[in-house]
Parts: sequence; C-alpha cells; structure tokens
Amino acid sequence: MPKLLEVSHVSKSFGGVAANIDICFDVAEGEILGLIGPNGAGKTSMFNAISGEVTPDQGEIRLSGQRISGLGPLACARAGIARTFQVVRSFDSMTVLENVMVGAFCSTSRMREAMAQAEAVLDFAGLAVRADTPAHSLTPPEKRRLEVARGEIVAVVGANGAGKSTLLRAIAGQVATEGTIVFDGRTLRGVPAHLITRRVIGMVPEGRRLFPRLSVEDNLRLGAYARRGEANRFAPLDLVFALFPRLQERLPQRAETLSGGEQQMLAIGRALMTQPRLLMLDEPSQGIVPRLVDDILAAIGRIRDLGVTVLLVEQRLAEALALADRAYVLQTGRVVMSGPAATVAADDGVRRAYLGM
Repeated sequence: MPKLLEVSHVSKSFGGVAANIDICFDVAEGEILGLIGPNGAGKTSMFNAISGEVTPDQGEIRLSGQRISGLGPLACARAGIARTFQVVRSFDSMTVLENVMVGAFCSTSRMREAMAQAEAVLDFAGLAVRADTPAHSLTPPEKRRLEVARGEIVAVVGANGAGKSTLLRAIAGQVATEGTIVFDGRTLRGVPAHLITRRVIGMVPEGRRLFPRLSVEDNLRLGAYARRGEANRFAPLDLVFALFPRLQERLPQRAETLSGGEQQMLAIGRALMTQPRLLMLDEPSQGIVPRLVDDILAAIGRIRDLGVTVLLVEQRLAEALALADRAYVLQTGRVVMSGPAATVAADDGVRRAYLGM
C-alpha cells in the first residue's frame, strides 16, 4: 500500500526536556497504526508535531509526499490532517450539527456542502436524530463524542480579611486547624504540606513565591520535584506551554525579569508540574495589567476543562463568579452564602457588598 504519512527522524525538545528523539515511522493508506507508550513518552507531542501545533526541531513530516512539518495547524487541517484530543470541548451554545459543520469548513466554504458533510458524519456516528439539539443538552454517552467531562471551578469570595487565603493555606497544610479536611476520602489533618502536594493538591500562593534568580525552566522543573524518580514527571510541560506560550519563549530568563503577568503564568505552570487534581489559586490577577488578566482567567477555564478541579480566591469578583461553577461567600471567617456561582452573583446582598451594584 502507498505511504500516506511519513515521519522521518523527528526530534522535539522543550527547553532541556526532550519530548521526541529521532522518531521514524510511516502509515499506509487505509492502515490503523498504534502509537503506544507510558505517560510522558512523547505520544501527544508527536501528534502535536503531525497536526502542526508545534514545529519539529529536526526531521520532517510528509503527507502524500508533501512536506507538512512547520506549516501550522490550519494548513495541516486543510491538507487533510484531522485529530482528536485527550480533552475535547464542544461549542455548547451551538447545535450538534453546527459543531460538526465547523470541521467541514476546512474543506469547503459553501454552507450547503458543509451541512451535507456534517449530516453524513452525524448519521455515521449515530447522532443524526440529535442534529438540532444544543450540544450542552446531550446525554453523557452522547456528549463523549463531542467533549469530555470536565472538572469544576469553585470560587471563594469575600472582603479583605474574610479568611479566604487562610482557608487555602489550611487545605495546603501550611497552618494548623480544628475540624476536618478530607480529600479523595482521606483526611488531610496533620499531614505535612510537602506530602499534601504529593497527594495531587497544587497551590499558587498570593504573591507567586517564585525563585527569582532561577530561570523560567528551572522554576518549572522544580515544580516536578515532588515526582522525582517518575519517568513522566516532566510530561506537563506540553500543557504548560500550550496554556502559556510566553513561558516557552522565555525559558532561559530569570524569573525576576518577567512581567507580573508572566510571573503569574510561571507560578501556575509550576503548580501544574505537580500534576494536581485540585489546583488552588490565591488572587491570580493581583498586580497584573488587565490584558494579561484576561489571558490568565481564560487559562484557568481551560485547566478546569482538562478535568482539574480549581479552588479560586480572586479579587475581581464579577470575573470570578462568571468563570466559576459554584461559589462560597466568606464573612469574618464564616461561610454566609453558597450555591451556583450565577445564583451568588445575582444575590442583591452580594451585588451591593462586593460588586458595587
């Protein structure tokens, strides 16, 4: 059979971490080829190279004899490369049919042709009867074909001195408490902070607490220290660079030379290197220009969509409540209100006291 895809001596590194080294393989027309390996082996990085998300440092990738490496994702998609992701987001405000039509527009600009292609795909996938259904209303089995279940963002809001940061520090094991804190069915009371990190709880403290004289790369690698000895400890670098491309561009720079927004990105990236299931963020927008605040809040939403639960303390209450799924309002150390974030944001008392409305 003729070769459809050819990967020749492809290598890709992120800073000092080699994701792919001299990879060679080909895929014939009509063939199913398995690419397997443990976490951190470089499988997703290879897919990113083939689909144009990243450019290989060495080697080349050809599709039907034509070089596609380095062309970028749009050109690769138009050349005929399609992919799925570990975590896929649907466009929830659009119908099932409209979601699939987005992909069809890579091969045609005509609405009728895109619709016909999308309808054929939905019929093949068994979703034709749901074509006009909003994507957000699909049942879980149906929605797995368009998106992956995600984590949750819980906002903790309140005035200065309400106890928000103290609550995060208590969960992280940095202050002694009374009462019980349970994570994944196991109590955290009395567990040292470094062991709590190993239980996949990450925290970005107020003020970021970076190592200012170390490089961006070294700060990130230190985030993986809790997983030293594990083969996949640097696997999250791909995610960090996808969320914050600026960090990849500034790997050799000292952390102290970054802007406030870039330092916050680095602090979040360092926490992600611990591969957390719960990520706690204390005032991530503090001291950052509005343009970068929007980028950081968008990244937090993407982290949630990857299945990571986020506990968010944020001074920009309107934005925090718009981003969160649920919220708790603290007043002088006590929870005075809780519920869906939209409900909390609509409460007249909260709007007057915290949102200035």
